[in-house]
Amino acid sequence: MNKKIRDAAWLIGMNVVFIVLLVLFAANRQLADPMMSIVIPMLIVTSGALIYAVCFEGDLIIAMSAVLLLETGQMTQVLINEGVSSMPKILLFISPLFGAVCVAVIAWLSKKDLSGEKNSLKALSVVAGSVVLITLMLLVAGRNINGTKAWLVLGPLSLQLTELFKPLYVLFHAVLWQSSLNHKKRFLFSAAMTLGSAGLLLMINELGTLLVILLMWIILTFIYSEKLLDSAIVLGGTLVTVLGGYGILGLVYSRVKKKILLGEKPTGISKKLFQIFDKLRQRVMIFTDLDQYMIDYRDEASRQPVKAREMIMKGGLFGSTRRTTIPIENSDYAYVGMILRCGIIFAIVVLTLFFVIFCRSLLTSVRMENKFESVMLTGAALGLILPTFINVMGTTNFSFMTGIAVPFISHGGTNMLLSVFNVMLLIWGMAGRRPGLVAMLPARTVAGGSGHEEPRDESQDKPEEIPFTR
Repeated sequence: MNKKIRDAAWLIGMNVVFIVLLVLFAANRQLADPMMSIVIPMLIVTSGALIYAVCFEGDLIIAMSAVLLLETGQMTQVLINEGVSSMPKILLFISPLFGAVCVAVIAWLSKKDLSGEKNSLKALSVVAGSVVLITLMLLVAGRNINGTKAWLVLGPLSLQLTELFKPLYVLFHAVLWQSSLNHKKRFLFSAAMTLGSAGLLLMINELGTLLVILLMWIILTFIYSEKLLDSAIVLGGTLVTVLGGYGILGLVYSRVKKKILLGEKPTGISKKLFQIFDKLRQRVMIFTDLDQYMIDYRDEASRQPVKAREMIMKGGLFGSTRRTTIPIENSDYAYVGMILRCGIIFAIVVLTLFFVIFCRSLLTSVRMENKFESVMLTGAALGLILPTFINVMGTTNFSFMTGIAVPFISHGGTNMLLSVFNVMLLIWGMAGRRPGLVAMLPARTVAGGSGHEEPRDESQDKPEEIPFTR
């Protein structure tokens, strides 16, 4: 008990020092008062998170890294919005409560017997049905923002329900690989869930979440499938489907565009496919042919890539006080906004914290015997690192832009709720465990196996008896 008290006191002390440094940095930008207005809520929530990690004997490095990211994100939003935090303070208190409820549900499911075929099929049906239900809600009552019908508005509350696709997708595979279904059924169900989710996301033009789902499918299959051939099939099939689908959509786009030039208005499925490809085309052209993109799309949003490059150059190594605006800076381009105000070195440190969380989580999760918990923890780690990687590569013009948010850093209530849930799940799942320098991947067996190592003959481990002689 004394050790837990010492650990908690040490971590909270380090946290207070970091918060003081953030306040001093904000004061240097003449934003000390707005930063001070959120210090108390941040201190209460982050201290509670650290005590939670200590009590559960979770990975304290992961807990501290997540706390630093949360506080850095809050400061970034204050700087971007010039003294007004765009995220309600109450969200800082709601997020841990939401995470605690979700972790309790996952803990309850981990104790249930989901290995039987009947129980596992029921659970898989519920998860898949939830994804379909969310899509129907968005198609009927969703609000179209930036060409994506991913938002459900309930009075003053706006929820990006497509963010729920990621944890539900991970939960589906956690149940799937915990079940006693044979190898063939597992692979087919995984493919059906992935392709079904992809189709539903295309219907509402949510390309960022679609990319995360596809990457999760490739990585989870590579780690947990019993056959390496499955990974090759998934990777090759994904590439062929994406490239083939892009080509088909391109042909439809060309035909519809000719009709538009002739004065005809597209309707029905042709209009939907035209909109999907037009959004894809914009994202690809930003990365491959920026000059042509600036010619084809002359609105204010089309200058985002150019302005992002200017902001990175102005920010330099240590940040700048020069003001530069860019559309949706507090969400999609929050990382670039952080580079402008805090510098490239600070932004690299933030990325390092994400990779620390990911690596320490993965080193432990892939070695766990309980497949359900193992997949859930791996999915939680991927849910933090993949959006970060995709957003950073896109906003810094190293890849195509998808509009996906950075956990903890970007503005967004749903993003904050799920980010906190992922970290709380990692802390709970790694209770009493510490990552070691071991092989990253679990042993593979024949098709239909459990993925664990075959039992060894202990007699082989006994030393050879040497006859005693005088």
